[in-house]
Amino acid sequence: MKRVRLTQVWQKDITASSGLYGSTKAVDNSVQASIRKIQRKASKVAKALYKRDPKSSEFLAMHAKKSKSASAQILVNAIKELAPKFATEMNKQASWGMYGYPKKTVTRSLGACAEMKDFAGSVASDLHRRKHDKYDALLSYLKSHKKETKCPCTSALLNYYPSKEMRFASEEEPTLRESLIRLANEKPHLRTHLSSLIGEAPNWLYWSDWD
Repeated sequence: MKRVRLTQVWQKDITASSGLYGSTKAVDNSVQASIRKIQRKASKVAKALYKRDPKSSEFLAMHAKKSKSASAQILVNAIKELAPKFATEMNKQASWGMYGYPKKTVTRSLGACAEMKDFAGSVASDLHRRKHDKYDALLSYLKSHKKETKCPCTSALLNYYPSKEMRFASEEEPTLRESLIRLANEKPHLRTHLSSLIGEAPNWLYWSDWD
């Protein structure tokens, strides 16, 4: 009977679950990459909004507090990173209330929130499309990360994450060129032959298409 050291088993378990909350490193990396993607988008949206209407940050702070809006909180965090000085002013003016702000400020701020909701939904759907087989692990990670960090990006991902049954079909059928490139990737020894099938020019498929 072969004897297995307990330290070896323990090391394998540690390697398999080297991400946060007992997840695999792959799940950890996928979620964190999605969060960073939302944060980068928020930084761009917040910068443009703050430049047009600095008072919007006051509204967003109140909106995040009153409605528990994840998209508003994401933008508030982004503005704090861009304009730390103004973060203090946001808190001072928070008592004005949601409807005490100019109509343009409200419209612009809610428009920015809607843009972040739409983007977060796209990121969540893309993560689901790419990692559908890891659905349970990803949802478990997101819930744990939200509980531990109160991260609004994680809240948004959870809010707009597709159901387990949701599947994404390809929007368009692949072109002949795309199909041949895929086949050439799978069977490199057929590249020359595949290239000759389309026309006289032997270089219509470039090495850069698959390398």
